Amino acid sequence: MPEAFDPYLNNELFAKRLKELRLSRSPRLSQERLARRLKVSRATLANYETGRVAIPLWFVCAAAEYFGVPVSEFLEDRKG
Repeated sequence: MPEAFDPYLNNELFAKRLKELRLSRSPRLSQERLARRLKVSRATLANYETGRVAIPLWFVCAAAEYFGVPVSEFLEDRKG
């Protein structure tokens, strides 16, 4: 029997990359401003950036679109 589809992502790599992208903006993008743009609370965004909560896939797609990067940018380890 196939596993049930899980519409959430709990991924430390995503959390790390989200924060890196936010802080790489010039001028630096605040959590408050990014949260408003992506239609979540600042507390929710902070939880996503620290990996404290499961991240919904719709948010992964919204963040990728906002930053102009492919979804794989958040999911693949860029080492090596």
